[in-house]
Amino acid sequence: MSSYAILFDLDGVLADWSHRLHHIRLTKIDGDKPYDWSLDPKPYADWDAFYAAMPDDPVLPGALIYNMLVNQSRYLHRQVSLGKVSADWPAVDIVTCRPEKMRAVTVEWFIRNGLLQPRAMHMRADDDDRPHAEIKLEIYKEFYLGREEVVALFDDNAETIAAF
Repeated sequence: MSSYAILFDLDGVLADWSHRLHHIRLTKIDGDKPYDWSLDPKPYADWDAFYAAMPDDPVLPGALIYNMLVNQSRYLHRQVSLGKVSADWPAVDIVTCRPEKMRAVTVEWFIRNGLLQPRAMHMRADDDDRPHAEIKLEIYKEFYLGREEVVALFDDNAETIAAF
């Protein structure tokens, strides 16, 4: 097991979800701040259509960095296990606020778009509507704190980045 981890968000970092946003209307609380999903009254939200369009997400350039890091991590972990090197390379995981019910669709999206599978893919519970930063910090505390040092976080949510 690695003692380091690199975490990637999915939507907005690896997957371009902009084509799905018209299915939900988000209310901006302040023009300079990111969306606050917890305060949004969601007067219009067709979540079924939003999730149904997920397989059509285009791949963003961040996927190139992601694949490179996963590939390097796998290679060096094999070398360590064979006793050829002693360096420890971070494992690469996904921490996303996509609901757990979308796991199969997400794994299929990775395969179809040539993305390598992460060591772990942490998703929010289907009934969890808390803000992204809160969910991701909970995942961090449960799976990483005291076990692995997170050396990099790739996320497009400013509140999540600030929280970390």
